[in-house]
Order: sequence, then structure tokens, then C-alpha cells
Amino acid sequence: MEKDLSVFESIKEDIYNILPTLPFEGVKEYTLYISDKKTIETIVGLGKALDIEYGYDEHLLRRTSLSNIVKVINVNHCAYRYNISFQNTSKRIVDPKKVFSHLDAELAKEKNRLKKEFKTKIAFSETEQDRSKIEEQLKSAINQAERRYQDIKSNFDYYDVRISNHHVSNGAYYVNYAIIDEDGNKQTKTISSILRKSVPNILWFEKSNRKARDNEFQLFLKKATRAYGDVYYKKKDD
Repeated sequence: MEKDLSVFESIKEDIYNILPTLPFEGVKEYTLYISDKKTIETIVGLGKALDIEYGYDEHLLRRTSLSNIVKVINVNHCAYRYNISFQNTSKRIVDPKKVFSHLDAELAKEKNRLKKEFKTKIAFSETEQDRSKIEEQLKSAINQAERRYQDIKSNFDYYDVRISNHHVSNGAYYVNYAIIDEDGNKQTKTISSILRKSVPNILWFEKSNRKARDNEFQLFLKKATRAYGDVYYKKKDD
């Protein structure tokens, strides 16, 4: 039976009507929208409505979650600075000892990649028969990886083995940002989040956030009395 995706499509349309009202930056096929707190809360709220609407079906929920519409980069803390950068992720290991030491980790990574890839396929499958077929394909792919792993590890001296990620993209675009914490302090640590090409990306960013807090704090200090150490106090405003 065809699933009713009308709520998902309606919410997707609502969000895509909001996005043009926001400033944005584009680089190649990636789009980063810059949002204020109110808009972020509205979009996240719409995402929660999707969870409620489709939460009864795990497979359906994967197809209709907010992440299928947009990527919200930071929900809980506002960014006060950011930039977009291209990070080269090219990997090349040729030293035999290092290569051998990476074999187990590469197998685990391949299994996780396959599970994630087939999980998406299962989520978009319509029937139980389709899901069973995809699950069998997953088992077969994992078994093949394990056989090759065993062969290479058992006959390592026979093969010329190297590690490279040339079969995937050699780089990706990231948004690098720093946040303001709950106390209004600027954190110096930079957080990096990969930009998605398939959906718009949204960053909560407000330049004036810390400045307003600083002005309020300076006003407090003008009216307050130093009690001891670094403690200042004043009578609360009515």
C-alpha cells in the first residue's frame, strides 16, 4: 500500500518557502543558509512534527525525517563566527607495517559503510520482499569483504598492499564555526561540519549576540558594588 507522504511534502514545502527569506552562501553545488534563532526553532519544530506524524513506522520515518529536507548544523548554540573551507581528505598509506596495522580498521569501516548504504535502500523499499532481497545483498557484500580481508591478511607477503581513498571524492566542503555557550562566552574551539550537497544546509549565526550581552554586563558593573574578590552585586531592578 502506498504510504501517505502528504504531511512530509507539506512540511517540506513550508521549509523551502522559509529558506529564500534567509541570506545564504553558495559554493559549487553546496548551499549554506544563515539563520536566526527564531527561524531555526521554527524549522526544528517542523522536524519534530514529522517525527510525531511518521514515528509509528521506523522505515517510513527514515524517509520523512528533517534530514531529508535540510541539514540543521547547530541547534543548541549560536555561532558567532564561521567560514567555509575545502578540506582535502586524500589518504595514501604505502608502508607495509602501517598498511597491515590498518587492515582490521578498514574492514570495520567498510562494514559500517555497507550497512549505512543498504539501510538507506531498505528505508526506501516498499515491500517486505524488497527488504529481504536488500538484506541478502548486504550479507553477500559483507561476506565478500571478509573473504578478501582474510585472503590479504593470510597472504600479506604475497601481495603489494596499499591504502588509498582515490575511489571516493578526495575532498569535501565544511563550515567551520565557533559558538557562544550558555553563559554568553565565546568559545575559541572551532567546530567543523561537512556540508551536504543533496539538501540545503542551515547555520544559526548572529553577529550581535555577544555584543548585546556585553553591553548589559557593562551596565550592571556601572551600577554594582564589588563585594569581595571578583564578586559584584546590586539590588535587583523592579
